[in-house]
Amino acid sequence: MDQLQHLEAIIKNYKQFVSTTNGECHLILNHLLSEIESLKDEGQVESILSKREGEILEIVAKGFTNREVASALGVSSKTVEFHLKNIYTKLEVSGRTEAITEAISKGYIKS
Repeated sequence: MDQLQHLEAIIKNYKQFVSTTNGECHLILNHLLSEIESLKDEGQVESILSKREGEILEIVAKGFTNREVASALGVSSKTVEFHLKNIYTKLEVSGRTEAITEAISKGYIKS
């Protein structure tokens, strides 16, 4: 779980225990949750992926093969494979589909 998601979980958990009669506190918590959503929407989520890894994964997410990704970026297929292995390790996944799903859910790439 990245830091932004962790913060969101803490706020949501805390919100459950705050009395509903404490309107000011609920307003503040709702504002914080709204700001977190804005950060996610703006792509300001800090990624564990390098810029190049994010680039490669975005192209892969569009259904392109390693060879097509390599051609688009002007690198070899081996370079793409190398980056994908690093992506899988960083995201703790075992394949393309899992990597894409995980990266989208964490806001590292857009769907």
